[in-house]
Amino acid sequence: MENKILIILGAGRSGTSFTASWLQKCGLQIGEKFIKPSFINKLGFFEDKEIMLFQDEVLKSIQKKPLKIKITDIVSVTDEDKKKAKDLVTQRNQKYQQWGWKDPDSCLLVNPLWSKIIPNVKTLVVYRSYELVVHSHLKIQREINKKNGVRKLSGILHRIKYLYKPTLAKEVNSLLESWVRYNQEIINFLEHKKEEDFCVVDLDTILCNPIKVFEVLTKKLTFSLKYFDIKEIYDSDMLTLEAGSNYACDKNLKILSDTLILKLEHLRDKSLNFEGL
Repeated sequence: MENKILIILGAGRSGTSFTASWLQKCGLQIGEKFIKPSFINKLGFFEDKEIMLFQDEVLKSIQKKPLKIKITDIVSVTDEDKKKAKDLVTQRNQKYQQWGWKDPDSCLLVNPLWSKIIPNVKTLVVYRSYELVVHSHLKIQREINKKNGVRKLSGILHRIKYLYKPTLAKEVNSLLESWVRYNQEIINFLEHKKEEDFCVVDLDTILCNPIKVFEVLTKKLTFSLKYFDIKEIYDSDMLTLEAGSNYACDKNLKILSDTLILKLEHLRDKSLNFEGL
């Protein structure tokens, strides 16, 4: 019997950790050793340590720093990378009939690597609006600054706020460009997938209509799962659901982001209204 493999794709702060934790409760094997939780994700990241470290090694080709990926950066994958990926998949297939993993950086490797190693991989895409993602990243950065002892701007700096605004705008644009790159990679990947092999869903739908999402996973993607009540693991303090500030950003990046959201929404509607559900 052929193994069933699920890759959970989504940019950072899109709700992929929460979704992975829910699917684990539903009975999907999503990792053997996870990286440790932190104040960023107190319940855990649910990222398979072996896969995460492997992907980090591959992405050294672009000297990627967290959230600094650019639209034009080229990700290179060697034959040795492909061999290691294939060995990793073979090892998991020998242990588990159905399994999967979650790591935002898989978005950057799904086209040059994973689609070649596992051409029939099932895919669950989780997305959020870029406003909320940027807001969530900036909120975390503020918490990190507090933990590192960074104090509020001094009275002098408050009187010359223009020195701070360009820095914030640059950070917003960097985060937004990263969101664009990750989601563009996802859409490019899905263009070559059969409709019955993927599901695209926003975090709000997972929270508000988890039974529908579960139905798609079991009937459309044909995973054998047992429904787990999502309310038992949902923590409103861990997910930023309110609208973020209206951050100024590059006009062209915003146009790209709006276009991607429309494409993701279209794919979501097709996924949730798939014939046979």
